Amino acid sequence: MAAHFLIPQIENIVRYQMKAAGLNTSTANAEGIVNENGLSTLMDVDGVDDVLGADVAFEIKALFCSPFGPNLRNVFAHGLIDDDAFYTIPIVYAWWFMLKLISTPYWNGMVEAQRNAQQGSAKPPESGS
Repeated sequence: MAAHFLIPQIENIVRYQMKAAGLNTSTANAEGIVNENGLSTLMDVDGVDDVLGADVAFEIKALFCSPFGPNLRNVFAHGLIDDDAFYTIPIVYAWWFMLKLISTPYWNGMVEAQRNAQQGSAKPPESGS
């Protein structure tokens, strides 16, 4: 049932990362009314592969917004998913993908901190102290 919370968050994560990188996530109509783009449109913006990484961008497209895949974002957003679908392989994979997506930066930061700590302890003591 976590999919109820996770599926909408993928769009939020993509939008946040794109804005942080200076990419446009919205469009304005002739009257000047600005609308935020949906996930499918966001994933077609030039530069999104650079921001997310080509592999992550491919997985998001395939899993959440491609009509050739589970299309989870669209079937969920349009009420086309029933409760039995929340126990299927694509939903479990989406849960795992989101866990990987949010935990990878944390994990990489821990590894980098450990590497820096090890390099710092390997330095010879400074003379004259």
